[in-house]
Amino acid sequence: MSAPLWKLRPASVGFCSRGVPLGLSLIDQAVHGGHHWFIRSDIRDFFTRIPVTNVVNFLRSSTSDEAFCDLFAQALATNLKNKEELEERRHFTLFPTAEIGVAQGSALSALAGNIVLREFDETMNGRGIVCVRYIDDFILLGRNRTKVMEAFRSAQALLRRSGMTCYDLSDASARQSGKVDEGNIHDGTDVLGYRISARSLQPSNAAQAALLAKLDEVLVKARAAMQTAAAGKLSSQSYLYHQAMVMMNRVTWGWSQSFKHTNAQHVLQSLDKKIDAKIAELHQVAHRYTRNGSPLTRRRVTGIHLLQDCHSVPSLRRLR
Repeated sequence: MSAPLWKLRPASVGFCSRGVPLGLSLIDQAVHGGHHWFIRSDIRDFFTRIPVTNVVNFLRSSTSDEAFCDLFAQALATNLKNKEELEERRHFTLFPTAEIGVAQGSALSALAGNIVLREFDETMNGRGIVCVRYIDDFILLGRNRTKVMEAFRSAQALLRRSGMTCYDLSDASARQSGKVDEGNIHDGTDVLGYRISARSLQPSNAAQAALLAKLDEVLVKARAAMQTAAAGKLSSQSYLYHQAMVMMNRVTWGWSQSFKHTNAQHVLQSLDKKIDAKIAELHQVAHRYTRNGSPLTRRRVTGIHLLQDCHSVPSLRRLR
């Protein structure tokens, strides 16, 4: 029998080929191995707390390419045009500085974070504890609550050593917002966008709400665009009937690819019914504006371009 994945390498995911599927697999292996107790937390203000100097020094000690290391350091640097104004308003601590913090969203930022937390990833796995970290969110799993609590205290100490902190279990607002959680995995918890329990793997409530909100946004824009088109006014075709249908499909398909590991079919069936209702609403709006409309109106509302709606262009003078 092969060794569990977390014993083969540190259980850090969220970069290169080590993404959400691997994280879910690591957690699933741990749970089936009897690690039912957990503590999960976000790392506070993660990207603004990354010590850039430590990252660059690690690269210098790992490579002999000074030019590359200098370029990497420049790429991580964050330059703020309104630094003085931020300092005056005491908002400067919210942004990266030359020594501490990197820009969130940069591909290099995730790499920098993984470099800084390499000791965290190695130390937190072992002695009966499995730690899976996805960028700034980690979950500790163990066979009993006492061991997991001890591991969490060790995690807090390790993060403080890097100038970082995570959320405390006594923070009621953090627990309510889902930034920190603890208990038995059989009761479920939200991690990697999923609601995970020992029996079920399904999209979290927040992920489901985000999908429906995006589709509602398409509906709102489509309703306004079709109303404008029905009035005979030229507008962007991005959200007319056919384009809105395509947009709904793209949003739904893209979301489905992020949650294709779900094993709770009843959740997907419930979401499909809600999506069907939004499609029906989109169709009703289009029908309202086209049922008594002229062929021109039908073309404009449905989003099939009318040649006569092209903007006139002054004739080019012949070159002499």
